[in-house]
Amino acid sequence: MRGAVLDFASIRGHESPHRIKSSTLVKLQNSRRGFKITSFRVKEIDCIPLLAQARCLIELDCSACWDLQDCSLLQDCQRIQTLDLSDCRGLQSVAGLQSLPDLYQLDLSKCSAITDQALKELPGCQRLKTLLLRSCPLIQDVTPLTQCPELRVLDLTHCTALEDAAPLAHAKNLQLLNLNLTNVSSVSNLASCPRLQTLSAARCSISDLDSLILSKSLRGLFISDACPEEIVTMLRDAGLSVSMVEGDDEALLVQSLSQKVWSF
Repeated sequence: MRGAVLDFASIRGHESPHRIKSSTLVKLQNSRRGFKITSFRVKEIDCIPLLAQARCLIELDCSACWDLQDCSLLQDCQRIQTLDLSDCRGLQSVAGLQSLPDLYQLDLSKCSAITDQALKELPGCQRLKTLLLRSCPLIQDVTPLTQCPELRVLDLTHCTALEDAAPLAHAKNLQLLNLNLTNVSSVSNLASCPRLQTLSAARCSISDLDSLILSKSLRGLFISDACPEEIVTMLRDAGLSVSMVEGDDEALLVQSLSQKVWSF
């Protein structure tokens, strides 16, 4: 088995990687049989320091790990590229993630304790390309994210405290932005975001959608079906692909945007 990828879901007696205990991981790690762990889901935080020795670990799922309060335990997992911390309700700080040089995708969705202070800790993640912050109710200021030099995809869906997206005009590599169900009321500054290609602003009370005709990069726009017809016509005449989102179309919108996220 030396050099093979170890699939925890296939270990006899364990139907799901969710159920692997830290004691099992220790036994496997101490085994004389060589193995590679490339992907793992953590349900106990005491597993995390052990995984630091898994030199081939590139995907780590800590979702719903409610005891996790900061990322200090993760800073030795040097090869991680994709990290899922969604629904970690006790997570307040992401300090330590800047120690992961290959991290390019981070999911902090439903981390209800994440605040603007945590966002100030992200610019150290120099290779971060995809950041999911869905349903983070305390986020108000996204200015620190403009200092993430490689950020291409940003999902702020249902960040209800967010009222101002103007700072993102300075996110020089941002290509896809999701503002659905936020309290953002103006997108005029986003017209100058140099590489923004897709913007979703459904279920928002945007007063100046017509300003987006000045964008030199925007190609796709998702908006609520309540948008006045003359505005929609103006946007389409400017060459934008405008998709109208009805209440029943929300699931389709999420699916469509998810496909776009993975294409960047």
